Amino acid sequence: MLRAVLDTNAVLSGLLGRHTAPLLQAVWDERFTPILSRALLEELIDVLSRPTWQPVLVARRTKRLLRWLRHAAVLVKSTPKVTVCRDPEDNMLLACAWAGRADYLVTGDLDLRSLRVFRGTRIVTPAEFLRRLG
Repeated sequence: MLRAVLDTNAVLSGLLGRHTAPLLQAVWDERFTPILSRALLEELIDVLSRPTWQPVLVARRTKRLLRWLRHAAVLVKSTPKVTVCRDPEDNMLLACAWAGRADYLVTGDLDLRSLRVFRGTRIVTPAEFLRRLG
């Protein structure tokens, strides 16, 4: 089964019901194994619970997704130090992908996507990932 790290921007976009909603459906359907690090999980919880998003996110669905990710995801215990990205916060995603032996890093971030591949992990948009899932 494919292993993938989902960037917070891809998860948020899916929750907002945009064209990436099928990405979250693929999580529910267990079509791939999500990879998380503690730092990524904390970022997801922080971003998804911000008051800015509460009027547009269905709180119940958000909580259900976070519970499901905790249950279904492989949680990497430690991550290597990575200093590749212009934005230091993006390094966390690369470290998570590397430590979790992810096949894909799914993101809308142009800086990350410009790398294309990092240590064997392909960096793709949600739409590209969905096409590869088939």
